[in-house]
Amino acid sequence: MNRTTGILIVIILLSIGFNIALWFGNTSNPTQIKNTPVVEKTTDKTATKTSSPDSLNTQEQTLKQDEELPSNLNIAPLRRLLKNGEYIELGRRLRDALRVLPNNTELLLMEAEFIAKTQPLSEAILNYYSLLDRPFDPNTHKYIQDKIDELSSHGVLQLQKSQQWDMLAQFMEPLFQRVPDNKTYILTLAEAYGQQENFSLMESVLASLDELDPQAITLKNQMYANQQRPANTSEFLPTTQDRSNSSKQTDSVALIRSRDHFLVDITIEQTPVRLLIDTGASITALSARTVDRLTEKYDAEFLGVFQVSTASGVIDAPMVAFRELQLGKFTFSDLPVIVLPSDPFDEAEGLLGMNVLRAFDFKIDQKTPALQLRQF
Repeated sequence: MNRTTGILIVIILLSIGFNIALWFGNTSNPTQIKNTPVVEKTTDKTATKTSSPDSLNTQEQTLKQDEELPSNLNIAPLRRLLKNGEYIELGRRLRDALRVLPNNTELLLMEAEFIAKTQPLSEAILNYYSLLDRPFDPNTHKYIQDKIDELSSHGVLQLQKSQQWDMLAQFMEPLFQRVPDNKTYILTLAEAYGQQENFSLMESVLASLDELDPQAITLKNQMYANQQRPANTSEFLPTTQDRSNSSKQTDSVALIRSRDHFLVDITIEQTPVRLLIDTGASITALSARTVDRLTEKYDAEFLGVFQVSTASGVIDAPMVAFRELQLGKFTFSDLPVIVLPSDPFDEAEGLLGMNVLRAFDFKIDQKTPALQLRQF
């Protein structure tokens, strides 16, 4: 019995030990399985909690920057650069500022002014049109539209008065393409073509209007009638201090012979300027150095940058107007002149073009030599 009892006791103890082992195993394994998803969830939540605040902080900082920097933006130095004509430095600073604040209204409007001073006028106006597509407030949109109207009408007026029909056509073509239903653009471009007797292009542009449109009919009649008239009149008529009764004023202006050319001395704002007579130039031109010299004392009205055909090709040239230009006893007021990047001739500071000479029945006396002028 004792032996049997001992064996039973051993078996019972082994069973109890085995069960205890099984119990510990069962309790430890579920804990691991149970904890695994908890850790994963905790990790996911931790990742969400750590990434979201960073992302939100970045967005808040960006929004804060966009909201606060414009109020702290000092536009005055940029305006000084624009006023002083320091366009290279202004362009650099504008690029840097717009890289940080690409949607800042003040910077975009300043850039538009900068473009109007340095790029062809048509491109400046097209840039203003692109600004109209932005979600600005109504007052800003009105300001932009007013600038478009001001720049386009002023440019057209100056080119019409000086009879620069080729330049006017080049100026109007991109504007007409941008706003093909603008009646003013249609009529102006058609006139520019008609004045050059390019009637097929004139008719093509006017086809955008109703065939019974009274302004279109009047313009066509005028253009076809102009074929019978001499194209030697000018909107810029000179004045003279001569009080004689003769309605046809005359003058003889001494010339300087220089090889195969003739030079003439004129005055701009009471300052002597020597020009090369160029009957092939449609508009009078001054070198940039001469304009700089004149504007040290006198103001010149900036009219815009236009594409001009020269002996070296087509260039983008600023157009300005001085208050007074005098040839002999004849005085022209607010006459547009083109600014050339360099002197056109060794001894000349510019070219005397047909926007001055077409006001006269003129001839060059090569013997004297002299420029004989008889006002139309």
